[in-house]
Amino acid sequence: MHETTFLGWSARADRIALATGEELLDQAKAAVQDINTEELAALIERNPSAAVVDIRTGGEAWRAGGSIDAPRHLDIPRGWLELQIGTSVPERETPVVVYCGTNLRSPLAAQTLARMGYTRVYNYADGFSAWRDAGLPVFEDTDTSGWIDTWNAFEALGAEIVIPGHGGPTDMAEVTKYTKDYLVYMREQIGTLIDAGGGLTDAYEVDQSAYQHLDTFEELARRNAGRIFREMEFAF
Repeated sequence: MHETTFLGWSARADRIALATGEELLDQAKAAVQDINTEELAALIERNPSAAVVDIRTGGEAWRAGGSIDAPRHLDIPRGWLELQIGTSVPERETPVVVYCGTNLRSPLAAQTLARMGYTRVYNYADGFSAWRDAGLPVFEDTDTSGWIDTWNAFEALGAEIVIPGHGGPTDMAEVTKYTKDYLVYMREQIGTLIDAGGGLTDAYEVDQSAYQHLDTFEELARRNAGRIFREMEFAF
């Protein structure tokens, strides 16, 4: 009979019930509430404040073609979920949907959130590929560097009135300040962060307070930071 000792704790091997990763996943799947593609689309439409959490890494999301386009979408890799969800979703009664690519990590993530006291947790069992293949809205990554490079051509059109995605009609000077200059600023900040060895979590902390008056700030500030970081991470 084998006995193992770790830092003063000992247990006989025949008394320990060891579980494989597959068994833990099966247990999680049995414990969480699943939501399918149709149900998720209806939830987002009915309750825009529901948090939709992508637990894939930035690289996975980039390779798969983006993420689910939801008003309150959060990029929190599985390894950071326990440490970051409380800041992003402080209200434990908020509906929270977690998803990955193929329903291998999201059940475990949903189970963890339930254990943390979140009372309305759903596992999107179909996964991102099903959402994408169904033709539902996807928030795609964009070449922000190329977008900045084309700005001169856009400016040369000489438009007197411009209607940006983050507000009402304005002029070229204003839209340049809050669109092109914003991207230049964010790329500079995130480039410095990457040079210093920072990660996605640090990118979310980049100061964007100068832009918080814009209509879409609450919806897009965090997502933009993650989006630019993922793009630049592969360029460095």
